[in-house]
Amino acid sequence: VVDAIAQTFAHMMYATEIFNGDPHPGNIFIRPGISSTERCDDISDIDGENKSGFTVILLDWGLAKRLPEAKRLAFCQMVFAASTFDFGLM
Repeated sequence: VVDAIAQTFAHMMYATEIFNGDPHPGNIFIRPGISSTERCDDISDIDGENKSGFTVILLDWGLAKRLPEAKRLAFCQMVFAASTFDFGLM
């Protein structure tokens, strides 16, 4: 679950222009029984019998922000520098 939440926020920061700026446990729900790889028209999803997987649900988009590409790239560079201990790059 933690890996999925981290991937969700990484996707927002690295692949989209919009991110949720209020990521605390009260704004994150986990819905069991549906994974992102399952098809919505699967009959087991409709009748609620399928209990595999989960979906991360983010609430409270009041602090949603748009990041221009230059800032997203700078953030990526900062995260890379921190993860490789390259303090000169930071």
